[in-house]
Amino acid sequence: MKRKYATAICSAGLACMLLGMVPANAQTAGDPMTLPLSALTQGKKVTVLRSGHDTAQMTWKVQPHYTAQNAVLQIRYLTSPDTTAGSQLVVSVDHKIVGAVSLNPKLPRGSFTVRLGHQAFAAGTYPLQIQAIPGHVTPPAKAVPTGAWTQIDYSASQLSYTPQRIPWKHMDFSHLPMILSEAGTKGVLPLHIQFYGTTNPALLTAAQEAVAGLALRSTNLLHVDAQMGSAATSPAISAHLGVSGVIGEASELPAALQPHTPITSPTVFLAHDPDNPLGVILIFTGTDDAQVLAAARAFAVNRNMLPLGHRWNITSSDQITGLNFGPQNAAYPGQVIRLGDLQGAHSTLSKPHGTADIDFWMPGGLFASRQSNLKMKLTMATQPLTQPATQPIITVMANHHWISEWKLTPGVANYQTTIPFSALAGGENHITFQIAGGRVSIFPDSTLQLPTTHRYTVLPDLALFQHTGFPLVVHGAGRHLSVWYSERTLANWSAGLTLFGRLVQSAHSPLPGAQATFSRPVTGNVLAIGTPASIPASWL
Repeated sequence: MKRKYATAICSAGLACMLLGMVPANAQTAGDPMTLPLSALTQGKKVTVLRSGHDTAQMTWKVQPHYTAQNAVLQIRYLTSPDTTAGSQLVVSVDHKIVGAVSLNPKLPRGSFTVRLGHQAFAAGTYPLQIQAIPGHVTPPAKAVPTGAWTQIDYSASQLSYTPQRIPWKHMDFSHLPMILSEAGTKGVLPLHIQFYGTTNPALLTAAQEAVAGLALRSTNLLHVDAQMGSAATSPAISAHLGVSGVIGEASELPAALQPHTPITSPTVFLAHDPDNPLGVILIFTGTDDAQVLAAARAFAVNRNMLPLGHRWNITSSDQITGLNFGPQNAAYPGQVIRLGDLQGAHSTLSKPHGTADIDFWMPGGLFASRQSNLKMKLTMATQPLTQPATQPIITVMANHHWISEWKLTPGVANYQTTIPFSALAGGENHITFQIAGGRVSIFPDSTLQLPTTHRYTVLPDLALFQHTGFPLVVHGAGRHLSVWYSERTLANWSAGLTLFGRLVQSAHSPLPGAQATFSRPVTGNVLAIGTPASIPASWL
């Protein structure tokens, strides 16, 4: 295949477009929030309370490192004509009564507002209760009408409060998904990357892997802003950013970012922003550039295995794991792969289930003849659900499309089946076995094999890039891919890191084989970042 280039050209117009991607009014702490009560009841729209018998119950959760201030509950209700005079709707929070209203059957529709408390609610879970209390009757011996009821309209009722963000008390990698989720606004995650020391290709490659590790842990698109720092200054991070990254050798970091124990190996750690108590900084460091790169690469590749606590000292075993470049469940044309290797040690395929799912990644831009198939050789143990045993039916689905249906033999048996290659797609693929009348477990020695394929397409086609990273990514690891920064500017580094984050999300891989460079590559595929004057005319 011919060498492929993707060129990003910076101009005044393009710069304005990129800046326009940043949300102008990101939601900050202190913005009021209003939730319909149906959001606290799993979507239930109404409830009917029998007077003196039923209680409406729901749960309000205040997120960690937030407080809720000025909490107000507005209730809309409808009461029955035979509601006893003097009946009340009583509201409780955390089992304490905070308000009540009298019900009048002559005015059946009504609403009332209750302030839930004068103090702020700390992070935690709070039960909310609404109860219909019957009024007194005369004469006293007369029974309360059993048909009295009050309907609460959850959809029209609402809970309003002002969330106030507070600093994390303890830094922990387990908080990282929430930190990234809170930092994103309208699908965009602003990310400052601060370099300390001389920015060279090794540190830029480390920054790429740091961005890749964050991009694959986030559902948002990253918008990277590269900055240079010095040991005499602390990071200049916006108060509205939830997370930022720092890249540099330990000796180059400012004193405010130095850990209590010395850095002796590749290290990743979380820290509070010394200039912004609400900010969180993710630091990639080591004793030299190679260790900084090893720390960032381990963070990107081991994205499902972060340790407890706020500091990760990368060991040799972590780095060996990092050598398993690309998606661990990757399959390539002509390759025979065991399902045990494809699904990993923690696969549930070997446990009896009514469904079995096989997920794998394959490169983009692959084409084969209409007669080409993915071949599967399966050893399965089948347990019928009925006695005497009948033959369960298995339905094969590929990427949510029906493929075939056949009978299973009770007990252990070998099977061969095929899936048309046209039913597969570049990137992630999902094969599902649905079993009617039984359960199956699949032995790890079962295999699948992609057919021998061709790779050709009409380029340029940015849709292919968007879905799988093709043609720049022809291997799950991003091998033979260089990111060429034709000019050593912060604008170039910001653009390149932003594009790299988008590329890894398209490829579903951290692309640890990709290399940043300041020298124009002469082999392999190239993502070129620069101005028209810095890019070869033949590439344009």
